[in-house]
Amino acid sequence: MKRLKLQVIQRRAYKVTTVRKHSHRVADNLVNQDFNPKAANQVWAGEITYLRTYEGWLYLAVVMDLYSRRIIGWAMDKYISADLVKRAMQMAITMSGKGACWDNAVVERFFASLKNEWLLKIYHLTCESMKQDVQHYIRYYNQTRLHSANGDLSPIDFELSLSNVSGWI
Repeated sequence: MKRLKLQVIQRRAYKVTTVRKHSHRVADNLVNQDFNPKAANQVWAGEITYLRTYEGWLYLAVVMDLYSRRIIGWAMDKYISADLVKRAMQMAITMSGKGACWDNAVVERFFASLKNEWLLKIYHLTCESMKQDVQHYIRYYNQTRLHSANGDLSPIDFELSLSNVSGWI
């Protein structure tokens, strides 16, 4: 790293956004860390992350189809709410317990890619500019970015390659 004059950039401390009421029922863990379903729309994963702008935090909720790693739904808002998640799920629908936190590892990896590949050295002055930049990244992520889980194809190219072979649309 010295020879290449590279430096590690430390991430800031984790911001806790999830508070579970222990009196609520815990859903069964159906994914059980199996991130490779055999067909599209069998397993979706969702998560929320926060993005910093000069105007304050912007929350991003995404829904990913684990089959191709395609982001099929997303929503952004200044407030973390059930409505934020509902809007991400609605987009996904119209477009196509213990240990359960690990079942979001693939979506968490997407958030890491977004923040480290795209947003690392950019400080957005407005929430609107952040929203536009995130939308550009999601388009890039779905259409162009190569994924080793897809045989080094983008999510959309992976889906198209299988639809050409099997007639799946």
